Amino acid sequence: RKARGVGPTDLTRKGGDDRVLAVYFAFADQRGKRAGTDLQALLRSGRGDILMYVWGGAAKTGTIQKLPYFKGRGRSIVKRPADAAAGQWFAEDAAIAADFKRAFGKAPGRLVAIAVSSDADDTGGHNLAALADLYVK
Repeated sequence: RKARGVGPTDLTRKGGDDRVLAVYFAFADQRGKRAGTDLQALLRSGRGDILMYVWGGAAKTGTIQKLPYFKGRGRSIVKRPADAAAGQWFAEDAAIAADFKRAFGKAPGRLVAIAVSSDADDTGGHNLAALADLYVK
């Protein structure tokens, strides 16, 4: 649910990728079996990939984009663009393994971390959003 959020941004550009809400799924690749469950260690090691579902940006729902971080190991999938309605709850579903395969062209590794973020520093804006009833199976 978005109560207030930054306007449309280019999620592929460092320094311009603000968004209302994002949910990250971090996967260790085969070389990352010993990366543990520390998200920052996985990212520093270069042994994994990040799939981010995003509410924000200027692209259309369903668009897959390369993230400007993680040295090419990150992709975002737009769930709702920045101009989506505010003040109402939306139910969202995602087929994480299938989405990962579409985004990266390979099967995901082992899921090691989930993170939630909001970002408004580049535009100097303000976000107010909520996430409820997150289930991962």
